[in-house]
Amino acid sequence: MPFRTTVAAPGKVLVVGGYLVLDKKYNGLVIAVNSCVYTSVKTKKLDSLTNSFKVLVNSPQFTNGKWEYSVSLNTENNPPQSNTVLVEQDYTVSKNKNVFIETVLETFFGLLNYRNREEFESLKGTDLELLVVSDNDFYSQRHEFVDTIISSKKLSELPKFNFTKSSIEDVKKTGLGSSAALVTSLSSALMIHFGFVSKQSFLKNSGNNDDKYFVHGFSQYCHCLAQGKIGSGFDVSSAIFGSHIYQRFSPSSIEIAMQNKDPKSIMDAIDPKTKRIDSTAKNISIPNGFKLVLADVNAGSNTPSMVSKVLQWRKNNPKDSNELWEEISRNNTKIFSLFDTLVDESSKNQKLYDLAINKCSKTIASEWETTFQTETDCLLIIKLFSQIYETNNKVRKLMKLMGDKAGVEVEPDQQTKLLDQCLSSPGVIMAGVPGAGGYDAIYCMCLSEESAQLLESTVWKVPEFKVTPLLSRQSDSGCFVTEL
Repeated sequence: MPFRTTVAAPGKVLVVGGYLVLDKKYNGLVIAVNSCVYTSVKTKKLDSLTNSFKVLVNSPQFTNGKWEYSVSLNTENNPPQSNTVLVEQDYTVSKNKNVFIETVLETFFGLLNYRNREEFESLKGTDLELLVVSDNDFYSQRHEFVDTIISSKKLSELPKFNFTKSSIEDVKKTGLGSSAALVTSLSSALMIHFGFVSKQSFLKNSGNNDDKYFVHGFSQYCHCLAQGKIGSGFDVSSAIFGSHIYQRFSPSSIEIAMQNKDPKSIMDAIDPKTKRIDSTAKNISIPNGFKLVLADVNAGSNTPSMVSKVLQWRKNNPKDSNELWEEISRNNTKIFSLFDTLVDESSKNQKLYDLAINKCSKTIASEWETTFQTETDCLLIIKLFSQIYETNNKVRKLMKLMGDKAGVEVEPDQQTKLLDQCLSSPGVIMAGVPGAGGYDAIYCMCLSEESAQLLESTVWKVPEFKVTPLLSRQSDSGCFVTEL
C-alpha cells in the first residue's frame, strides 16, 4: 500500500444535450474542464491495535469541513462470513453530515471486506487521513470582491484552494459538478490506494481501460445512492473519461444494487465484465482553435425541480414532446458531425484552417459568410463555422420553446439577452446555458484567446448582466493521479 495517493477529477460542462441525456435514446456533448476536485489518501500506523480504525476527513476550504468516522465490523447476530461493515460518524467533531463522502466510505469498505478480509483487518490500528480540496472555480468567489468588477486577472491572483468563508451546506456553487467530481476523486483515490485498480491506469493520457470502467461503475453507484435517485450520470462519466459524447446507462442496471446495498449485488452491477452499466463515452475532439469560456451569473436555479417539471410535461404530452426532442436531437447530432468535419479539415490543411480562424475570430459570427464570400481558399471552413453558429442558435430556440411549454425557464429572458450580446462579440461561435439551464451560468465558445478576452472586457463587464468570469478552460483529461 502506498504512503499517499492523490487523484484529481475534473468538473464538467454539458454544452449540448441538456434534458435529452436523461433518455437513453439521446446523446449529449459533455466537456471536461481543467478545474478539479482533489482527494489525497494517507495511511497512518498507530501504536496500539483496536477493533476499528478511523477515517479523518479534512476539507479546509469550508468553515465546517472536518468529519471523523469509525469503521468496524458489525458482528452482532451475524456469522463471521456475513459480517457487515459499520461506518459511524463522530458527531463531536462535526454535527453536519457529508452524504457523498459517507456513502463512498460505506460502499468502499464494504467491498474491501467482501473481497479481501485480511486487508480490511490489517487497517485496525491505523488512521486513514483524507484531504479534499477543490479548484476555486467550483465555488463563487464573489465574497472576495465587494463592490468591484471581478476580472480573470483578479481571480487568478487568489490563493489556490481559496477559503470560501462558508459552510459546505451554504457555499454558492457555479455548476461545474462538484459532487460528481468529489465522488469520483475519492472513489479513485481509495481504489488505487488499496490496490483494487492500478495507478498506471490513471496516469494522464492513459486512455480508457477496465480499471477506469470499474471505478466509473462504482462512482455512478455511489453518486446515485448519495443523491437518492438515479440521474443521467454524464457528470460522473466526464469526471472519469474527460470530454466525450455521452449516452446514459439503463437505470435498471443499478436499481437492484441500490435496493440491496450488499457487496455482491454492487460487484455484479459495476464489474466491467458484466457490462450492466451500459453507458457509452464516445471520444470527440473539440476543433482546433475553439476556446471554451465560462461565467458565473449572480442568480440561482433549482435544477431538480426544473428537471421534474420537464419530465412531467413530457409524460403528459408524449406526441408534442417527442417531436420537439427529435428536432432538438437532429440539430445536436449536426453539431457533433460539424465538429468532426472541422477536425478533419484542420488535419488536411492546417494553414487554411488557421487562416479561417484568424479571419472569423475578428468578426461577428452572423457576418462571416457575407464578409468572407470572396475568400475562396478557406470559404468551406468559414461556412462550416457559420453552420455551427446557426445550428447552436436553433438548439437554443428549441430548448427555450421546450421550457415555455413545460413552464420552466430553461433559457430565461435575462439569459437570452446576455447570450445574444455574447454572440454579437467578434469570434464567438457558440453560447448557451449549460446542462439544465436556468440562471446559474453561461458558456461561450470562442475562436481565439483574444476574442475570449474581448468578450470579458466588454459584454461581461456590463453591470446589468452580473457576470463573473471563471478561469476554467476545456480539458480532454478525465481523473488522473497527481500530487498536491
